[in-house]
Amino acid sequence: MSSKATAALFLSGVGFAAVALAAGPTPDQWSYGQQEFQAKCAVCHGASGKGDGPLAWALVRRPPDLTTYAERNGGTFPLQQAAATIDGRSSPGMPASSREMPVWGIEYSERLAMSPEPPTEPEWHVTARIVALTEYVSSLQLK
Repeated sequence: MSSKATAALFLSGVGFAAVALAAGPTPDQWSYGQQEFQAKCAVCHGASGKGDGPLAWALVRRPPDLTTYAERNGGTFPLQQAAATIDGRSSPGMPASSREMPVWGIEYSERLAMSPEPPTEPEWHVTARIVALTEYVSSLQLK
């Protein structure tokens, strides 16, 4: 493993701990969407969604400031666009391998498929996680 990859892995663990401590409420007080965000997104996007997570420096492109997503879209939070970006499985003209952001739709589907007792409607579970995460990102918008 390269020294940069080793450093990134180490810092992701340290960064996650720092993000969790700086986030305010304890995890048992978080919404499901906030739990997903802190566990999956904050390492790059930062605990407050401003694109300043502890691993943002390691990316080719800086993660966007999610608190200005609505502002950058005419003042309205683009719910479907945000959900499609998070899901990542239907990004037209962009192969999943060209994204720095994980394709959460595939990640969630694969984890369900590998679980000891996969649900009978796995896509419903994937969609529920993406919707919860999208709603949380919507709540981060600057007023």
